[in-house]
Amino acid sequence: MQDNTNIFDATFSETSKAHLLETTRWTKFLAILMFIFIGLMLLGVISLLISGSALNSMSPGFSAMGPVFPTTIFLFVILLYWYPTNMLYKFSANMKTGLLSNNAELIEKGFRCQKNMYKFMGIFTITILALYFIVIVFAVISTL
Repeated sequence: MQDNTNIFDATFSETSKAHLLETTRWTKFLAILMFIFIGLMLLGVISLLISGSALNSMSPGFSAMGPVFPTTIFLFVILLYWYPTNMLYKFSANMKTGLLSNNAELIEKGFRCQKNMYKFMGIFTITILALYFIVIVFAVISTL
């Protein structure tokens, strides 16, 4: 006989809550590490801007570009890292608070942040794979 109970109408079991709480500890740890990494990248951008005159002595290519192009690239990379890191941290914070206080709204908010992070990472991965494909096609064509 089949049970027609809808699993989405039920509450989390204690085991599920324990697994999710452990997950939130790890995701918070990873998010904080990534925020530290982003901070170090920002320090690198600041030092690049401060030492822009040192680029002139490195090579003619760098002196023609100045620090603007590398700074723009670094800032773009920082923005790419910031969004999924922020979503991961929000997932952790909302999920932990929601589980400890039995607040379904915060749990939903946590899952939404997790979904947004995975969606961003999926779109980003597809974009990178498409760029790789384009580069490989042009490399093959240029060798012919």
